[in-house]
Amino acid sequence: MSLPARIGRPRLAAFVPSRGGLLAALAGALNTLAFAPFDFWPLAIASPMALYLLLRHLDPLAAFFRGLWYGIGFWLAGVSWVYVSIHTYGYTPVNVAVFLTVLFAVFLAAIFFAWWTALYGWLSRGVMRPLLFVALWVLAEWVRSWLFTGFPWLWQGYAFIDTPLAGFAPLGGALLVSALATAIAVLAVDLVRGTRHARLVAAGAIGTMLLAGWGLQQVAWTTPAGEPLRVSLVQGNIPQDMKWLTEMQQPTIDIYAHLSSGEWDRDLIVWPESAIPAYLHEVQPLVEALQAQARAHGNTVVTGIPYVVRHEGRLVYHNTVLGIDDESVAMYHKVNLVPFGEFVPFAEAFRAIAPFFSLPMMPLDGFSPGADDQPPLRAGNTALAPLVCYEVVYADYVRRNAARAGILLTVSNDAWFGGSHGPHQHFQMARMRALENGRWMARATNTGITAFIDPRGKVTGRIPQFERAVLRGRPTAMKGSTPFMVLGHWPLLVAAFAALALALRRCLTP
Repeated sequence: MSLPARIGRPRLAAFVPSRGGLLAALAGALNTLAFAPFDFWPLAIASPMALYLLLRHLDPLAAFFRGLWYGIGFWLAGVSWVYVSIHTYGYTPVNVAVFLTVLFAVFLAAIFFAWWTALYGWLSRGVMRPLLFVALWVLAEWVRSWLFTGFPWLWQGYAFIDTPLAGFAPLGGALLVSALATAIAVLAVDLVRGTRHARLVAAGAIGTMLLAGWGLQQVAWTTPAGEPLRVSLVQGNIPQDMKWLTEMQQPTIDIYAHLSSGEWDRDLIVWPESAIPAYLHEVQPLVEALQAQARAHGNTVVTGIPYVVRHEGRLVYHNTVLGIDDESVAMYHKVNLVPFGEFVPFAEAFRAIAPFFSLPMMPLDGFSPGADDQPPLRAGNTALAPLVCYEVVYADYVRRNAARAGILLTVSNDAWFGGSHGPHQHFQMARMRALENGRWMARATNTGITAFIDPRGKVTGRIPQFERAVLRGRPTAMKGSTPFMVLGHWPLLVAAFAALALALRRCLTP
């Protein structure tokens, strides 16, 4: 046997899933059922438990591929709605859309799972295994909140929004809930197959976490700062494939104007992201008419709209929210933009691959992010923290803005995902943001899910998807801070890095 043959065969075989690899992919895929709209949260414990067992006694290379297959299953099932965006609304052929969806899942699996499972395979020793697994899971979720602009989607903690573990969210955010859920997954191994003493310890630890979470749910971290606002959220339900047609501009504006015609006695009327399908300078008469209504009734109108301004000799485009009252027209420019949705890295190369990367509303050079220190919008004396679509998934960004506002206000257009589970996952994350920060959230969307969420993350009213309607609610501005608003994820991250350092020290010590 030649030397190249001896080296080549194991390397090639590593890319072919073994029985363990297939089980890992299945475990990752089933994790999707733990999140909205399925909400079978026990799978959010069973899935990492399965991965923990499947990683035992593997060397770093084998652990890398085991984690890769788990991640492929996790992402392929979890974000399969990407296919709807690429094919249905990006007008990309089926074969290309399938290829790009699979490529996206493999990419996410490699950078958000395989690297840390390989590290786990190298560092896991004896009693450090359970703690190291939890620490690396937490650090991996944290890394995906900022790496390559971040993709903090499907953190494990989101699946527990309606369980006692949610009580920990105001304490340490969804990431702390992820840590506790993963710890329960690890402890469940001892509960099932440990010694009698180990089973008792595991049962006691799990019971303590659940009881503590229930107790924390009884704590009111924030308090009302005044009387409730009378708010109307308008869901226009404009089909995505018609939204940006030139001939639909005026009919779309007419739809929102008609839906709002009976709402002018409210304190705040909210239209969703890009509700006005034209640049601000093209619809000045409309803005003036809205301001005249706001002046006549003493209220505020908030709407999404694209905006363009000339800066240093070039045109700069923003995905913008307007706050229109009797005195002024305030603006918030979206900060956290969606790669390939609002701007295209290496634009020319990607647009040569698929027309999806030349979306109808996207300027050729893409949208530009707004400044990090933009002031909140206002409805009378109430400060509103505006969040555009995807921004609501960035926990740290939301908490910084929540500290300056009494109500969280998010506008979105989830029509891109059709009837898939994507909008439900997005909504679940919005609920967690309200809970983490002890703030009411008003959420206005084009096709759903439009809703009011209270400071405990509970939905107090919602419009079904794909219906044209107005939702009335009375959210209250809140004052005070949750521990998460003050400290963020740092206490948890320090603990996770400390566990990683201890494992590294044990591994390197002879």
